[in-house]
Amino acid sequence: ASLRAVLGTACGRLGARGPANRSGRGWTLHQGQGLWRSQRAGPGIAGEIIFATHAGGRTMLQLTKNPLPFVAAQTSGDEWQIEFIPQGRTFSGRGTPTPRLLWIHLARALNGTKPPAPLEFKQTEPHGFTLENPKSGESITGFLSE
Repeated sequence: ASLRAVLGTACGRLGARGPANRSGRGWTLHQGQGLWRSQRAGPGIAGEIIFATHAGGRTMLQLTKNPLPFVAAQTSGDEWQIEFIPQGRTFSGRGTPTPRLLWIHLARALNGTKPPAPLEFKQTEPHGFTLENPKSGESITGFLSE
C-alpha cells in the first residue's frame, strides 16, 4: 500500500481533527511484519504492518492481511480510533482506552508513550517490538523498517 493510500483513507476519520494532508507531507512511514495473538496459546494472525507518525504527534498503525487491511488504529493527542475492518467495527474515544484495544497502545508505544499496566512493551534488535497483556495473553510482535 502506498503512503498516500494509507494516510488518505485512514487518517481522515479521526474525530474533529479534520482530514489528513493527503499528499503525505510531514508523515514518516515505517513498514514491517507482525504477528497478533488474541490469546497466549491461540493461533496468530500474521501480516504487514504499516506505522506512520506525523510531526504534530499523530500516529497511524495498520495490519494488512493480503489483500485487505485487517485493523487500523489512529491517535492524535488524547484522541484515538480503532477499526476492525473485516467485522465492520469501529471504536473511538479520548484518554486511555482499555488494555483490550492493544493496537492503540502499540501505536502510542511505538511513538514513545509507555502503555498502562498491565501491558508490557519491549523493543528488541534489530527494529523489533513486543506488546503483551500478560493477564489475557494477547500480544503483538513484529519489526519495522527504520
